[in-house]
Amino acid sequence: YCETFYLAERFDMTPSSSNYRDGNGGNGEGYSREIDIMETKWQPTGPQANCPTGDNTGWTSSFNSHQMGSWSDVGGAPTPNFVTFGCMIRGDDLWIYAYKPDGSQWYCTDAIKKDNATYQQKGPFVPYIGTWLQGDGSELFKTVYNNFVYLPQDNAAVVGKNPLTNPDAFGRAIV
Repeated sequence: YCETFYLAERFDMTPSSSNYRDGNGGNGEGYSREIDIMETKWQPTGPQANCPTGDNTGWTSSFNSHQMGSWSDVGGAPTPNFVTFGCMIRGDDLWIYAYKPDGSQWYCTDAIKKDNATYQQKGPFVPYIGTWLQGDGSELFKTVYNNFVYLPQDNAAVVGKNPLTNPDAFGRAIV
């Protein structure tokens, strides 16, 4: 199974699976820019973050399939308590970060620079949270989400800040 939290560019906000696209070709409808903030499947011992590059839509070609921490740091996977995962985008920089259940920062990337000048993003990023599996469906798991927050980059709580150099401004502070 895979638990996932990611952003994908969306061209049409009308609810329909035919309007879904991502950095891996979506459901066959086409490609769009994607930022994987957290996925559980690909790195079994910790969360993976990724900037897919399908059809040259990637934010960058230098940040692919990174294990960001160890599940043992937060009690295993699935986690017994809520972990905060996030992404801050400001201009051509983005940071992917996470906070432990006690509120302390678990990890944060350096600024990931947008270095793909050939793809021009046309739609806004839309958050996707989900769980999926492949196989016979015999796996038993439970996913619980809490406190989904969106703040624009000019919000007073985070303006001029990023989670790497200002960790106390993110995580529980914005929930």
